[in-house]
Amino acid sequence: MIDDTASLGDFLEQLLKLEVDSRDERRRQTLLRLSGLPVVKTLEQFDFKFASGAPRAQLQELAGLAFIERQENIVLLGPSGVGKSHIAAALAYKCAMAGLSVRFITAAGMMLQLVAAHRQGELKGYLGRIIHKPRLLVVDEIGYLPFGKEEANLFFPVVTRRYESGSLVLTSNLPFTQWSGTFGNDETLTAAMLDRLLHHAHIVQISGQSYRLKDKLKSGQLKKQAQAEVSESSRLGGGPFYFGRVGHNSIGIDRSLAQVTIAKACDHLPLYRQQKIYLRHGIDIPCSTLADGFGAVGVALKPLAEDLHRDLLQQPLLQADETPLLLLNPGKGKSQKGYLWAYLSAAGSEQSVVVYDCQPGCSGQYAQAMLQGWQGTLVVDSYTGYRALFDKGGVKEAGCWAHVRRKFFDQNKTNGSPVAETALSTIRELYKLERRIRQRPTEQRRRWR
Repeated sequence: MIDDTASLGDFLEQLLKLEVDSRDERRRQTLLRLSGLPVVKTLEQFDFKFASGAPRAQLQELAGLAFIERQENIVLLGPSGVGKSHIAAALAYKCAMAGLSVRFITAAGMMLQLVAAHRQGELKGYLGRIIHKPRLLVVDEIGYLPFGKEEANLFFPVVTRRYESGSLVLTSNLPFTQWSGTFGNDETLTAAMLDRLLHHAHIVQISGQSYRLKDKLKSGQLKKQAQAEVSESSRLGGGPFYFGRVGHNSIGIDRSLAQVTIAKACDHLPLYRQQKIYLRHGIDIPCSTLADGFGAVGVALKPLAEDLHRDLLQQPLLQADETPLLLLNPGKGKSQKGYLWAYLSAAGSEQSVVVYDCQPGCSGQYAQAMLQGWQGTLVVDSYTGYRALFDKGGVKEAGCWAHVRRKFFDQNKTNGSPVAETALSTIRELYKLERRIRQRPTEQRRRWR
């Protein structure tokens, strides 16, 4: 409030102070909005009485944020439900309110962005904007989803970029001795990463029972045998739903993620629509959580995709095509044009295989990389991106009647060419024949054609 009875000098001083305070508040709210925090948490809200295993004095000292000025790290360790994410989010909120830039992200979410940035050739920019720039970077839930070799190699630069240049806050349900299992079973890489991470670090070990289950445990509704699975599978007490680790003794979670994945990939239901559907049933699942879960399924299914790719390369006859689609551009808040490449075994093959490859462009290098070492017949349109495969030898080109017909159709529509009409009539008869013999053995189809 400005005292309207004050002198002119005091009035100007109060007015300037009000403007400065207003700018500071706008800056704080902007930093909070850009932080990626799913929900605001504070240390004052933390129940230290229930979480007796949380070192209160140490946490209150860290809340002073001196560790950020000293560019030190914090690692929060403990089982599910003891408040690691709450404390990490509270520190992130404290940082934003102090006017310092902060970024909060789950380990699964970061990995998806790192992989996307790497494939789009934007990894250097992503590491600069998202990883290096914030004064504080919070990575939640390390260990809930194991990473493959490629993902582990992409996470290592995150730690090296922050080493002695910015603070990291990490949460994990695993002791350090088990971290190599999360990072592609690469003990050398894990050791090098922990060496940098722990050089200037505060280790906060939290023990105790799950806070989310305290009411259920008190009333005896949960048996001790089921406590671990339930704590992995949901947040109780009215808070936002949380996806646990995929395939980690949590059947309910696997089914929930399967539902989200099928609804999006097969039923074409965007995540924001699914969020509204669940909310109507009283289940609050943030869209970011759905996205993390959907991405986690993709990472978990990567071994299956690799097996399908190997089976694809065993087929003697393949079809390929590509189509444009919009891709997220990590860290830039906008989309960019990409391409979805499709490869499938021919109709009538003993094994039906379909593999999709999402890439940032339509250059022929992507088809060459996907079919590297393969030999056989490839059915494609006239796109020149496949030309390098044919020029190398070993891959025989087969045309597509649908694309051939399209040219004659356009010509006939434009000037009524009799040659084009004859070609269309002949192709029509071929299509009729194909419909009749589609289920016949390969040799019979060849003779009839």
